[in-house]
Amino acid sequence: MSDQATIAWAPRRIAAGEEMTALRRFFMNCTWTGVVHANGMGAGSPAMDAIGRMACRDLMDGLWIACDCAQDQFVAGELLLTWQLQLIVGWDVLVREYRAVLVDSNGIVSILRGEMQGDTFTMTPLTAVQAAGEAATIRLVWDAADPQALRWLNEASINGGPWVLIEEYLVTPTT
Repeated sequence: MSDQATIAWAPRRIAAGEEMTALRRFFMNCTWTGVVHANGMGAGSPAMDAIGRMACRDLMDGLWIACDCAQDQFVAGELLLTWQLQLIVGWDVLVREYRAVLVDSNGIVSILRGEMQGDTFTMTPLTAVQAAGEAATIRLVWDAADPQALRWLNEASINGGPWVLIEEYLVTPTT
């Protein structure tokens, strides 16, 4: 094998780029408060107040951000459940877009694709969920117009219909 062939096959080190720098303002250590709207978790589900928290850390020299999330959801002041989420998000150098993998305490795993436009970061699943003959998808939106208080929304669409607000939160960075 020639020296040139050896160089061609040598592994290359990937460094985090400007895409990851831009992403960090959306994924940080934080807390949030907000609401899950009535019917947001399925037909007949009650409106819920929610308090959440997220702790994030870099993975692989900043190529990815890993976040541990938990959210307490209350109905009429009583704790109904504590939801948990593990998220890994970053810039996929092969497909040239933001991607995330999430798993949660509802037994759901999802691969998301993301797009950043100005102060807004939006993620949607690669595939819709098929259930009872309907295709459901979500859209997660982070609005960072106010750097001290990020706004986060979760919306849903059934069979390509209009986006319906499921839950909304005010996110506050912590140290």
